[in-house]
Amino acid sequence: MTPGRAQELNASVVTERLVLEPMTAAHADPLFAPMQDERIYHWISPSLPDTIENLRSRWAMSRGAPFAEQRRSLAELGGAAGQ
Repeated sequence: MTPGRAQELNASVVTERLVLEPMTAAHADPLFAPMQDERIYHWISPSLPDTIENLRSRWAMSRGAPFAEQRRSLAELGGAAGQ
């Protein structure tokens, strides 16, 4: 796969009410606290992040998966995933 094709496949999806974008280190700050709930690991495969720095590092090295979901309000983009 060419780098250009890989970038195409990792493009954000934007609609009137929703944004799906590749997870990056920038998502670590708003998502670290919610990711401390051990119950979610019954449903997802990554391990619980022990520090925010490790989470940033994990997502900085990510090749575009998983995706972060952000729901839009009528006035502006909502906050972190699931809000």
